[in-house]
Amino acid sequence: CASEIDAYFAALLSAEEAGQMASAERAMPEPFRYAHHWWNQKKLQRWCSRTTGEVIEELISDPKLAAVLAAQWGTYGGKPKDASFAIHAIIMGHYLEGAGYPVGGANAIAAGLVPVIEAAGGSARAGTPVTEIILEDGRAVGVRTKSGEVFHAPSIVSAIGAGETVKRLLPKELREQDWAREIATFKPSICHFDLFLGFEGDIAQHGATRSNHWFYESWDTSDAIWTAADNEPIQMMFVSFASLKNPAHDPGPTKKHTGDLLVWADWSSVAQFAEGGAEKHPAEWASFRQCVESRMLSFFRDKFPDLAPLIVCHELGTPLATASFTGHEKGGFYGIETTPRRLLSDALNARTPVPGLFLAGQDVVTPGIAGALSGGMLGAAAIDPRVFQAFR
Repeated sequence: CASEIDAYFAALLSAEEAGQMASAERAMPEPFRYAHHWWNQKKLQRWCSRTTGEVIEELISDPKLAAVLAAQWGTYGGKPKDASFAIHAIIMGHYLEGAGYPVGGANAIAAGLVPVIEAAGGSARAGTPVTEIILEDGRAVGVRTKSGEVFHAPSIVSAIGAGETVKRLLPKELREQDWAREIATFKPSICHFDLFLGFEGDIAQHGATRSNHWFYESWDTSDAIWTAADNEPIQMMFVSFASLKNPAHDPGPTKKHTGDLLVWADWSSVAQFAEGGAEKHPAEWASFRQCVESRMLSFFRDKFPDLAPLIVCHELGTPLATASFTGHEKGGFYGIETTPRRLLSDALNARTPVPGLFLAGQDVVTPGIAGALSGGMLGAAAIDPRVFQAFR
């Protein structure tokens, strides 16, 4: 096993580099991008075009070890049989030297970014849906909001998701262009149920840690997506305690802390309540939510029996909430599919064929916060190549 583990990590590092190459190409001008791809095509094809399952099966003979190495696929939302190994490598590789957490919690990210935006003369607006990208003579020159307000800018950058940009914001005539049609064919990523917990008490003394906990009910970790059917048990749960990771958190005299339970789900679990179904059938929706909460809490109690009594409140987030707050199709909070086709697609470049229109965010690189930040950098680099210097 030792030699196989060594081979796996050697492959991981090589595939991580290949994935980063493929990502960097997203922001390169066409002549340089094609030259870069041609020069590195052997490495790109070796790692980007194969799935996580294919590579691990080739390298690892022990099924249990293979399951462990692939088990964190929920971090990027691609089943081992579907996801590009290069995407797996980028995500897993960035954890090898340890993970990071924003001091002050997730809102510290916005608190750090917004002043920079405002200092440069911009503004950050929440709750301001954009309905259309405005074009003049074929060039993107502005956006129109739901309220009718219009903003003009020399460059338009969309980080809401490649699919959402094409399907919702592009004028109809542009949606028929080859690049837009290809993006529209990508499937949304998995969705999830998220149960937010509030604790009072010393949770660290009762089993909580700063680590991310992955629980599977079997060694078959490759497909643990829940449909919330009455007779279907939860096969997998991700558990995290954010307040323990945040050095700025003050628990106060009652030792207040937070926890987070995630279960990967299929859109079919809530499809009957979509498109206004929850409002039309409030009693059924409330009963469904209560059932999901109860089953998730039961799973948690089984894994953390000493910690469960410290729960003082909980609130459920559903795929419908994700779709409502992010606009992502079918609640796919990781954007689009993480297949080899996605990573090697010419359509997902930060620089689109529409002059003045750029893509950013996780669909340009990889899912998650780090991927979204990198996607932002690549979007900026597509506008101003001098930004590439920051990648050194």
